[in-house]
Amino acid sequence: MKKIILFTLLISAFSVNLVSAQFTGKRFISGEAAVTFGSSNPDESKATNGYGYGINVNFGKFKTETRASGWNLSTSLQGRKEYYNINNVETSVNGIRSVGGGIGHFWHFYKHFNDNFGIFGGPGIALNYVFDRRIEYPQGTAYEQKNHTVSASLDISAGGYYKLNERWWLLASLGFSQPVGVSFSAGSSTNMNDGVKSINHGLSYGFSPQITFPSVGLGLRYFFRD
Repeated sequence: MKKIILFTLLISAFSVNLVSAQFTGKRFISGEAAVTFGSSNPDESKATNGYGYGINVNFGKFKTETRASGWNLSTSLQGRKEYYNINNVETSVNGIRSVGGGIGHFWHFYKHFNDNFGIFGGPGIALNYVFDRRIEYPQGTAYEQKNHTVSASLDISAGGYYKLNERWWLLASLGFSQPVGVSFSAGSSTNMNDGVKSINHGLSYGFSPQITFPSVGLGLRYFFRD
């Protein structure tokens, strides 16, 4: 309950601006990126490894001194090499495990505490696609699962900024919530012992006012020249 109250106060604080900085009409690009690599080399089995990345980019414009809106693009990928027992033979499975992308629109409201620091937050909508591939062992039999998922959601986020210079801001995410979401998935399940395949699909939706707070992440923002 304390998290919900704090998050609500953070969002509602953006209605007043006490500094003289001029933001109206400024266009910007913001971005966050992450790259992961990992490996495991147990004594009693073969080495495995994994890799991945995630990129999130915002293109926006300040409509007023305290309000900005724009578009969001995102993409991610995860890959891995592992070994599985298939027909009593240790078999390597290597390659991409998941890949996805999305597009969205956001509306952010700002509270500028001074010329260098402020907070922001607001709602957004998103449409995402993800393909994932994994190996599962129900009842001791190996199955390759492949799924294509399309989802739409309403998001609420909050963050802060620190002005590095006239062109660059350092951004920090502070909280995130996805109260409404719906997704459709279609895929297949293949028995890796005999090759028999089955088709599956499903529709899911949810309402969850849960807030992830804090949800810490760092990024950069660049302001284009007028």
